[in-house]
Amino acid sequence: MGSTSIDWLEIDRSLYDTLHDGFSEIQLPAQLDEATWEQVLLHLVPSWHQKGTQLKRLGWPSKQVFKPEDIEKVPSWDSLGTQLLQRKVSLLITILCLACRPISTSELMRIMGYKNEKSFRDRYLKPLRDVGLIAFTIPDNPTDSNNRYVITAQGQTFLGGIDMDTTSTARDSR
Repeated sequence: MGSTSIDWLEIDRSLYDTLHDGFSEIQLPAQLDEATWEQVLLHLVPSWHQKGTQLKRLGWPSKQVFKPEDIEKVPSWDSLGTQLLQRKVSLLITILCLACRPISTSELMRIMGYKNEKSFRDRYLKPLRDVGLIAFTIPDNPTDSNNRYVITAQGQTFLGGIDMDTTSTARDSR
């Protein structure tokens, strides 16, 4: 994942270095090593949908476009994530991407233009934490003002579109 994914997520370009470093830790399936961005998306979006709908706590929208033939019908599907992904899915994926490096609630909210902290925590951060895709940097003290969110190994697997049963093999081959 690189600059194309940052553009696709429509995240401020000033975060490029941070996201680039974080993305370097996200492993994609081996068959995507030489893939184009479009081929990567045609793998990731169905993978996110399949896994996301199984994680009931996320409240993943069932009407999210996820079949490759339907994805390709969405205007600008390969250049604008907000055209392809429903708002909730877009926010969940963006949080996972931003959490590739430790990040505070207030920083996440600022970047994403979200104002209501309780709503943001309850709708996005808590469900991602509950299903194990993100975690606190200080898990023993969740109310610590220095706490940040960081993607977990399970979150990296989810974001990279790697099947859960091949995760250990994928990590061992690094």
